[in-house]
Amino acid sequence: MDNQTDIIELEVTGLSYTKKNNFWNKLFGSESPQYYLILSKKDELNKQVPLLIGEFEGQSIAIVLEKMTPLRPLTHDIFKTAVDKFDFKLDYVLITKVDNDGIFHSTIFYSGNNKKIELDSRAADAIALALRHASPIYINKTTFNLCSVVTPE
Repeated sequence: MDNQTDIIELEVTGLSYTKKNNFWNKLFGSESPQYYLILSKKDELNKQVPLLIGEFEGQSIAIVLEKMTPLRPLTHDIFKTAVDKFDFKLDYVLITKVDNDGIFHSTIFYSGNNKKIELDSRAADAIALALRHASPIYINKTTFNLCSVVTPE
């Protein structure tokens, strides 16, 4: 990573489920259940970035957090297996921005076979993969300052 002074390391500190027909579902016209993913600044857990993510991504992240093994591999599991079999490594995930609709954008950084690859990704998918690879999750400072909240300790 080039300039580490412009990024902040995060860790997943919470995941909660919200049922259908809540305020956010009505606001965004969605009938699907949603998850709230809580990312906290490493070593300062009261500084948090909440993300509203989809049901599939929430379940995929929950499986890793709960150390469960599904009967059949999920999409994120299959992608991790492919990356491993091609001798690549997920170096880190960087949450790069949030747009006006509240959608978080990220980049996944891979290396292997004398190559470096950057893939554009939705933040929830990037985080699901980072957790499976035990890779760090970063956010740029501008996005963190825009989206973070401070909670009581």
